[in-house]
Amino acid sequence: MSREPETLSFWTIAGGGKIFDSNQTVHGGQPRADSPDGIHPHTYLPAQALIRIVILLLVAESDQINVDIHNGGVFQPALLVFEKHPDRPLLDAVLSKLAVQHVAAASCTILGSSPILSVSVMTSAPTSLPTTAEAIRLALRSWPEVEAYLTQCKGIILPLGSTEQHGPTGAIGTDALTAEAVALEVGRRTGVLVAPTQAYGMAEHHLGFPGTVSLQPTTLLAVLHDVVLSLARHGFERIFVVNGHGGNIATTRSAFAQAHTSATAQGLPVADRLRCQLANWFMAGPVLQEARKLYGDREGHHATPSEIALTLLLEPSLQAKQRALPEPAPAGPIHGPADFRQRHPDGRMGSDPFLARAAHGERFLDLAATALSEDLRAFLN
Repeated sequence: MSREPETLSFWTIAGGGKIFDSNQTVHGGQPRADSPDGIHPHTYLPAQALIRIVILLLVAESDQINVDIHNGGVFQPALLVFEKHPDRPLLDAVLSKLAVQHVAAASCTILGSSPILSVSVMTSAPTSLPTTAEAIRLALRSWPEVEAYLTQCKGIILPLGSTEQHGPTGAIGTDALTAEAVALEVGRRTGVLVAPTQAYGMAEHHLGFPGTVSLQPTTLLAVLHDVVLSLARHGFERIFVVNGHGGNIATTRSAFAQAHTSATAQGLPVADRLRCQLANWFMAGPVLQEARKLYGDREGHHATPSEIALTLLLEPSLQAKQRALPEPAPAGPIHGPADFRQRHPDGRMGSDPFLARAAHGERFLDLAATALSEDLRAFLN
């Protein structure tokens, strides 16, 4: 639940003998001994100095910190050091990381010949989440940071792919690469953490082609079940799986059902609030419509130009593999690796990946991320 911002102390400091507060009012004077590190709105500071600014924040532990930095001219970046107020301590993780990551704006402000460094700090309701590519990756967070994140958001994104053949010109990692790219873009837009990609899926029918690595359905079910329970044990309540492989769908849904049962049986505190949702990026309505418009029936069902287009965007080196291919075998029922290899000799199912373009991939990424971000926001609420 959001809370009203509370009172805070701040200092806005400019070089060249001019000092401004948050209302850009000119002040003059001398340092005060009772202010932190002698820095006060009435302190003259040299423009070339590296200023250590200490800001006392009178906010609660659940408040989010936003930092607005105006760094002008030759003024060096400030080292922002946040200290705990003795009566209202902040979480260590928020102090050490989140405050710096949540930069609202950075701009250059010059007044006459004096470079200005303006630092303002404010609190807001815990709806401001990390949106940089690094900040939303679970693999790059520390446990205190995750603990702090959970005070604001209970959701997490899990990219799920597969390591399997994608025709004679497609990358074996296509499904994992695309799922991860879409998941990271959704995370960047929503501020929701993204877990490391599960790159191995249920791809047994592709085992007739070298390079394919598959998990049995029972193995994948167990992996997803354990991942969901691990996250739920820490307080995550919304698990949003961004999937890049159709062969994972049935097993993933079964894993969700089993995880809910296990969470209840184990008495996890979040058991009654735990929800899991599967989002197949390639089946998002706008993605399907765009693929139909660009490729028509040549989109096919496997090693499709839409997924190949996204890999060309992500990994430009893959363009060198692309070439015109003979007519593909039509799509049909899947019975096993030997049968699949016999009926689809080059691995494609009615698709023409040579139609793919990296520019198409950029469009698909935007369409998928837009649709899934809307789904995720609704899911979190």
